[in-house]
Amino acid sequence: MTATLVYQVPGGDFGAYLLGPWKRTLECREFGKSYEHQRTSNSVVVIEHAVGVAAEPPTYFLNWKFGRSLEEEDLKLGFCMHFMQDPDITNLEWRFEEHKCHGWFLPSISVATLNFRSYDRSTTVTYRVVDEDTMAVSIVEVESQRSSVQYGHMLRLPVVDTSKNGFEA
Repeated sequence: MTATLVYQVPGGDFGAYLLGPWKRTLECREFGKSYEHQRTSNSVVVIEHAVGVAAEPPTYFLNWKFGRSLEEEDLKLGFCMHFMQDPDITNLEWRFEEHKCHGWFLPSISVATLNFRSYDRSTTVTYRVVDEDTMAVSIVEVESQRSSVQYGHMLRLPVVDTSKNGFEA
């Protein structure tokens, strides 16, 4: 039996892999002599098709929503990401705080890199697909006065059909 070191996203389609609800847990530390622990964060990330956005195949758009629960009124739209697929790479574009941002997903190694830029900071987010329900996450943020690193994971949440009294669909 051979061990698989890299989980291959089915069809190399990162967007299809991302669809659905996720739980994101991160530890944040500030760069410096003591590498001081700043905080721990737990949030819900829901990734879904952007309704009403025209796209030419093989491109499509996904909304990234963030919150503390899966309740729709608790979720806030973070950004709408444009996925442009190619056999070797998926290019990603979105706007964040009025700035155009970019990234890519490399299916050969199952890694995505997202680059956020604004007036006073630069943030790079790396997602490493571990398996069908898990991603390792690292975030490096550089501001004019400080730099930090966040690390953790995202776990896919089960989709619950509330019409069946809260049991999984």
